[in-house]
Amino acid sequence: MILDDELAQYWSKFKTGVRIFMISDSCHSGTVSRAIKSDGTLDDSLETLRTRLIKNGPKIFAKHKSLYNNASSSNVAAGKSNIKAAVILLSGCQDNQTSLDGDKNGLFTEKMLKVYKKGKFTGNYAQLLREVLKLMPSNQTPNYYLSGVRNIPFESSRPFEK
Repeated sequence: MILDDELAQYWSKFKTGVRIFMISDSCHSGTVSRAIKSDGTLDDSLETLRTRLIKNGPKIFAKHKSLYNNASSSNVAAGKSNIKAAVILLSGCQDNQTSLDGDKNGLFTEKMLKVYKKGKFTGNYAQLLREVLKLMPSNQTPNYYLSGVRNIPFESSRPFEK
């Protein structure tokens, strides 16, 4: 289990200029990297938009209540994080969707690898996602999501390049 608060806490330790590219091919992953204001602080006003719709969620929570409560309380300071890094998230679906399985990987990962063509893809991160979207079923919509400090050269670069 990983919380977006935990990610924000870890990312706040990176220096200005660091670029983080995150791929999340998991259910309800649309904004797992957490919303960030332009000044680098967390935007908690989107709390209701980030609610995960998990089947049997209350039942699962009750069964593992102490685990979830301890995880949440250990990340109280995350709301005060100041993220100076630039974060690009490509996620397998929206917050209200589930990610389908492919033949060898998650379906999003499988389609992304097909589009990437072992490095032959020449577009940027957003273009990569647009090409993957063309191969996805209508009930799973991958997401391009930015967090932290905006970095146009990073966003414009080829995926997986220095």
